[in-house]
Amino acid sequence: MLETIQPIVTGALSTAVDTADADPSLATSTALIGLAIVLTYYIIVWAVVGNRRPTSERNLRPMPPTDLAPAALRHVMRMGYDEKTLGAALLSMAVKGYVYIEETDTGWAVIRDEAGSHVLSREEHILARYMFRGRERFELSWSNRRRVASLQRKLRGALEHEYGKTYYRSNTVWRITGLTISTFVFVAMMVALWRSGMWGTPGSAIVDFFLGAIVAIAGPLLVYREYKRSRVSGPMRYPALMSAVGAICCILGCGVMIDSMASVYESGLTVALGALVCIVAANSLFVRLLPRYTRKGWGIVREARGFLRNLTSAKGEVETPDEGQRLFEVFLPYAAALDHESEWADVFTNVIDTGPKAQRESAGYAPVWYSGRRWGRQSPPEFVAEVVQGLTDAVSSSGAPTRREPGMLRAIRGRAEQLTHNDHDD
Repeated sequence: MLETIQPIVTGALSTAVDTADADPSLATSTALIGLAIVLTYYIIVWAVVGNRRPTSERNLRPMPPTDLAPAALRHVMRMGYDEKTLGAALLSMAVKGYVYIEETDTGWAVIRDEAGSHVLSREEHILARYMFRGRERFELSWSNRRRVASLQRKLRGALEHEYGKTYYRSNTVWRITGLTISTFVFVAMMVALWRSGMWGTPGSAIVDFFLGAIVAIAGPLLVYREYKRSRVSGPMRYPALMSAVGAICCILGCGVMIDSMASVYESGLTVALGALVCIVAANSLFVRLLPRYTRKGWGIVREARGFLRNLTSAKGEVETPDEGQRLFEVFLPYAAALDHESEWADVFTNVIDTGPKAQRESAGYAPVWYSGRRWGRQSPPEFVAEVVQGLTDAVSSSGAPTRREPGMLRAIRGRAEQLTHNDHDD
């Protein structure tokens, strides 16, 4: 029996390891054909269903798009959700008087104020019902991360349900199809390496290259995420160790990539590796390009751009301090939603920035929607930028809008936490 199996095993190992006489042309041709297929697919799909960028709006518009709250406007403009969307919604609720934002040494909180819920938009109603169900205070902190993540899921779901099909198309099916084709190309490349007798060192070197790239990118990203969380929940734990871990991951990943590239070059698979890298880059590019605006979405984008031009060119047109203060607060959430909060605050610097805090209060203006240490220590553009960035960081570091867990997993996790809590009590 052993005498029968031994020649087969020896022949297979010699084929996998000895690549001196192996021909890389099959693997290279497979990768190039796969790249051509992927690019052809994405270009055709993008031309048919992809994004048509609306023409720029040259006319100034004094008002934001009708019937769109700041969070909804940002969601439509980006054709998706991000953490700043929730920050814009909270800022809008604050300037309407429904809540006020409190900044302390330990983080940020949203506290119920005096105004009624009739001032809120539909998605802001959803946030209010969830945040203040049986309480008057909602913490944006790491300890409250599950509720923050759930809050983001509710807001994202409400925005996608209300505006997703009306103002833009995500084209998710086309994106998934492109990723599936790319996966088949990668598998076909591995099969071609095996058929060419190059599955040993050359084939594993290609896999190691992509694994090294993942490690080199993931390490610093995790450290950056921890840094953002520390800006809200307190100083980073073991900052030197975290920085060292990120640097080591980056160095090791780059080292693996360089070593893999050397093996690939020696085996004549440089063109094949380059084709696979181009496929990855094409997926990263077209996944962002395939979502498109609908006809109504184009209209909203043109109105938003005209409104944005008005925001950034309105300097010197405010006649009275009362008018300036009112306009500053009304349009501040929209400016934040369009990433121009500092420019908008700069328009009213001469109106609301009269020197130290005492002079500002005597001039009749103080942001009643904010409670913290920043007002009076910074200029209005710096104050607004720090508040908006602080809210965004608090939301980002407190909890990501992850998918809802199945009931069984939630029950198991809840039971484990209960047992852990009982052990600590004992």
